[in-house]
Amino acid sequence: MIRKMMKRHSLVTKLTALLLAVVMMAVCSGCSHLAGAEALAEAEEIKGKHEAPDGSDFAEGYVPYALELLRKVRETTGGSTVISPLSVMYAVGMAENGAGGETLAEFEKLFGMKREDMNEFLSQMIAWSQGEKYLTVSNSVWIKDDYAENVRKEFLDLCAKKYYASVLKAPFDDSTIRDVNTWISDHTDKMILNMLDRLDADSVMLLVNAILFDQKWEKPFDKDATLKDESFFDKDGNKLRAVNLMVGSAGGSYYRDELCTVVDKYYEDGLFSMRILVPEQGVGVDELMAALTPEYWNKIGNYENRNRAKVTLQLPSFTSETKCEALPVLQKMGVNLPFTPAADFSGITDPSDLFISRIIHQAKIEVSEEGTKAAAATIVEMTKAAAPMEEEHIIVRADHPFVYTIDYCGIPVFLGTFE
Repeated sequence: MIRKMMKRHSLVTKLTALLLAVVMMAVCSGCSHLAGAEALAEAEEIKGKHEAPDGSDFAEGYVPYALELLRKVRETTGGSTVISPLSVMYAVGMAENGAGGETLAEFEKLFGMKREDMNEFLSQMIAWSQGEKYLTVSNSVWIKDDYAENVRKEFLDLCAKKYYASVLKAPFDDSTIRDVNTWISDHTDKMILNMLDRLDADSVMLLVNAILFDQKWEKPFDKDATLKDESFFDKDGNKLRAVNLMVGSAGGSYYRDELCTVVDKYYEDGLFSMRILVPEQGVGVDELMAALTPEYWNKIGNYENRNRAKVTLQLPSFTSETKCEALPVLQKMGVNLPFTPAADFSGITDPSDLFISRIIHQAKIEVSEEGTKAAAATIVEMTKAAAPMEEEHIIVRADHPFVYTIDYCGIPVFLGTFE
C-alpha cells in the first residue's frame, strides 16, 4: 500500500498539483455551426494512445511562474481566486512561438524555460489527454479575414502541430465575438460564458485556449456526514459566515509545520489530486502565500516529509469564479515588450507589425461531495500597430494644484487632488 502511494505521489509531484486542467482536441468539426468563421486549417490529428509525460523538468520553470501568477491575480481580486496558469501558458505560448529577439527572451523568462521545452511538454500533455475522458484542452487561432494573407504559414503549421489548434478566418465583427464565445462555451461544457465582450478596432488575431477538468473523487465524501451551517472563521478565530463542511478521507499522509497543514485528496485516475493547505491558527492566507516559494512547494509535496496517518478531511463545498485582465498582471511579472508596438513577432508576420493588446483570463471551479469540475479560458488579442506618425512634443508641468487617479484597467481605484 505504501509503495503504491509513493509511486502515485511521485508521479503526481512530477506533473504538479497546479496542472489542474489541460487538453482536448481543437478539431474544426466543432466549428461548423459558427456563424461568421471560415476554417483555414484543422488541428493535427493525434493517433494512438500516449503515456502521461514526465513533468519534473517542466515543473522547475512552471511552478515559480504559476505561484507568482496566483499572487499577482489575487492582488487584483482581494478575495477568493481561481486561475489556470496552464491555460494562460497555452494561449500566450502560441504568441511566443511567433516571437523573436528580446520579445522572445521576456516570454522565456516569464515561463522559466526555453520555448522548445515548453512546446514539447504542452504538446505531450495534449496528446496524452485526448485519451482521458476527464481532461480536455482546446486551442484555436482566429485571424481577421483581410489580414490572413500576412500570416506566416510556418506559424500556423506550428500551432496546428504542437498545440493542435484549429485556424479560423473571421470578419472580426459582432459575429466573431459571438463565435469565439460559442467556441469557448462548447469547449468548457458551458462553464465559461460570454467571455469576450469586445474587439479592438485594430485587432487582427485572437489566440484562444479552453480547458475543462471534470473528475470524481477516488473516495467520495459521504453526503450523509456533511456538516450543515458550520462556522467559517478568519485567522484570528472571528466568525465570517456559515458553510457546509464535507467529511471524508484524504490520502494516507499529511505535512504540518508552523505555517499550515497540507493534505492531498485524490481523484479517480490516481494522477490528479486536490492539495489543500490549511493555515495554522493566527496565520493568514497573505502570510502563507508569501511563504509559498517553489522550494516550499517541493518541501510540502515530498513524500519523505509527510507523516503517515489516517486523515479525515472537512472541506467546504464551494463554487468559485474569477475573471481578470491578465495583461497588467503579466506586466507586474516583468513582461513588457510584447505589449508594445516595438514587439518582435516576426515569426507571425514579416515585417513584424503585431503586438499583444489584451489578455483575458477566466476560470471557474465547483467542488462537491462527488468530485470537482473546473474550467478555464484565455484569450490573447493581437493588434496591428499603427503606422509611425510624427510625434508632437509637449511639456506637462505640474506646478499648480492637480487631480490624480490610481487606475486599474480603466477603473479608478484611487482618486485624489494635490493642492
